[in-house]
Amino acid sequence: MKIAYIHIYTPFGETTGVENFLLTVLRGLDKTKYQPAVFVTRNSVFKKDVLETGAECIEVDVPLGLLQMTRSLDPANMLRGLTMLPNFLGLRARLGRMLREWGADVVHTNHHVSNFYGGAAAEAAGLPCVWHVHEPIFNKQMASIYRTFAKKYADHIVCVSRWEQVVNFPDEVAFPNVSVVYNGFNFPEFRAKAYRAGFRREFGFS
Repeated sequence: MKIAYIHIYTPFGETTGVENFLLTVLRGLDKTKYQPAVFVTRNSVFKKDVLETGAECIEVDVPLGLLQMTRSLDPANMLRGLTMLPNFLGLRARLGRMLREWGADVVHTNHHVSNFYGGAAAEAAGLPCVWHVHEPIFNKQMASIYRTFAKKYADHIVCVSRWEQVVNFPDEVAFPNVSVVYNGFNFPEFRAKAYRAGFRREFGFS
């Protein structure tokens, strides 16, 4: 199965918790069964990290104006959204074409912003789409908009906690396609490093 991970949401491509989560998934993925590719913004510094996991990384030309959009409903941001609509539609078509050409079986979007880009492109390509949601949206208007697009673009939704599911998708009748998959880490490795004396030496505590 070919899994296309859409990870487009910042002009900087820095490595944060969302990126580290995805890298953990890519490292642990059984590549004899699954063939992953991560679609990132062109020249993203994240590309090197993706390639080191053994996954393919495909760069996408994304207009800077789209990357500068924020999750805010202030008038200036809303106006930018209107002026960038043709660019969004162009990206939807271009990314959808890239997904088909790569031969994706399923699209996985990894961040609130990537959900919109990847969801729209998956629809254009006629592919199923999984939204992975990593944080709650507290603004009621923005949350309402988000749920509207989730209805349109997400075949399945993964939340990283039950609390996040309750905040973002409180109506389980309207959203029966939500699963909770908790983030995790290597406990033995964590315990091996979390020794008191070594910690105090490393950081210079007396």
